[in-house]
Amino acid sequence: MKLISNFLSEEQLKHTKESLLNVHFPWYYNKVVDDMDHPDWFMFSHVWFNDDNITSNSFEWLVAPIIDKIDMSKLIRVKGNFYNKTCDHVIHGYHTDYEYDHMVALLNLNDNNGYTEFETGEKIVSKENELIIFDGKIRHRSVTQTDTNIRLNVNINFLN
Repeated sequence: MKLISNFLSEEQLKHTKESLLNVHFPWYYNKVVDDMDHPDWFMFSHVWFNDDNITSNSFEWLVAPIIDKIDMSKLIRVKGNFYNKTCDHVIHGYHTDYEYDHMVALLNLNDNNGYTEFETGEKIVSKENELIIFDGKIRHRSVTQTDTNIRLNVNINFLN
């Protein structure tokens, strides 16, 4: 696992956050957060790239500059995650994003007490502008935040 602080320049971070938090940016409701279909769990997401295709018109100007900073041989998927504030931490189920070998780069865009927990027991609290790179075979789960209205990150799946 690798943690990179201050991954984006201040200007790029500001541009990314302002774009994603703009009232006109399309976030889509997901009733399934992980492999389990819990009736009370939900989140919002935005997929920029999936299955070798650009799926959002904001890909080139918003996430391509982020992806360009990561050394990879093939992009699999780029997805934004938007979690709403919960009264208590909601601990989702462990999962892997894909069944085959891949890497995950998770860019946290704001400070909050939500976190990513790995089946190994390690927890990485959401810290603004920190990139976490890890082996996608490691089962992990998201945990919602209780201290801020949103938890915002970009999930990038790729091959080395």
